[in-house]
Amino acid sequence: MKIVGVGAALLDYLLHITDDYLKTVPGKKYGMELVEEADLISIIEKSGSIPSTMAGGSAANVIKSLASLGWEVSLVGKIGCDQHGETLEEHLDGLGVNKRLIKSSISTGSSLSLISRDGKRTLRTFMGASQTFTAKELNPKQLAGAGLVHIEAYTLFSDPKLTEKAMRLAKAQGSIVSFDLGSFEVVAKFYDEIIFLLREYVDIVFANSDEASAIEPKSAHAACDYLRSLAKVAVVMQGPDGCLVADEKAIKHYPAFPVEAIDTTGAGDLFAAGFLHGYLNGMALERCAKIGALLGGAVVTEVGAEIPKEKWTALLNRMKRDF
Repeated sequence: MKIVGVGAALLDYLLHITDDYLKTVPGKKYGMELVEEADLISIIEKSGSIPSTMAGGSAANVIKSLASLGWEVSLVGKIGCDQHGETLEEHLDGLGVNKRLIKSSISTGSSLSLISRDGKRTLRTFMGASQTFTAKELNPKQLAGAGLVHIEAYTLFSDPKLTEKAMRLAKAQGSIVSFDLGSFEVVAKFYDEIIFLLREYVDIVFANSDEASAIEPKSAHAACDYLRSLAKVAVVMQGPDGCLVADEKAIKHYPAFPVEAIDTTGAGDLFAAGFLHGYLNGMALERCAKIGALLGGAVVTEVGAEIPKEKWTALLNRMKRDF
């Protein structure tokens, strides 16, 4: 089965900062807010540190991980004709990701992950070329042959019609559609659009605790219950507290694997990749949740939203042995 991801193709900057420095950064702690490129660069320069870089973006993180799990994958997005774009493409090539990227005269987008001492991340994102990705630029050939199309809600910032078109094309060719809600800021801004998309197109929806609360503030359980009334499968990721997984039959809680987190960047994306890997292999939802928890737990022990190549063999062996 082929898997296609649709989302922002970004270059990730990873920067360790102190709590005192984080207080000087405009915007909410632990959230994701859009900024101009100059502001993002200013935040980095004022820290006095040099960040590390890698290919990023929510859907890209899922797709990269599924490539490491042995799936044939492609990424649909938009980048600039610049050095950042070349770096991103080289990184994707090295991971075995097929690129279905549109080129733009606008700079490649970038995302700054500010990693505080508690291991949690605060994101400031310059969407760049990805923000100019419109529904008109998406065509059926970019999604052709996909058994599953994974879409990130950040595409709503680019063009709400793009998000719906991707889902509509996917369903028209018989693909499974999975949708990640992205951040609580996205849910707050596009609540009505998200509810419509979930009801009309989505098979599997992923939300973290903050996003679930933005959907339904009563409780994570209530949010999961509401989400399963819209999509076939709803997953609410609760970090070290595990996750809630629901289908039409039941809502169940599954635990996380205890780890010492040093950076939570990409935890939800890696969980989603593991869950989808199990789901596409026809596994029960409990096993899907266990694989998701295994990969989500593995990535938070690393800096950045990738598990090193040398660790994948052990993870794959553990999946075969224990799951």
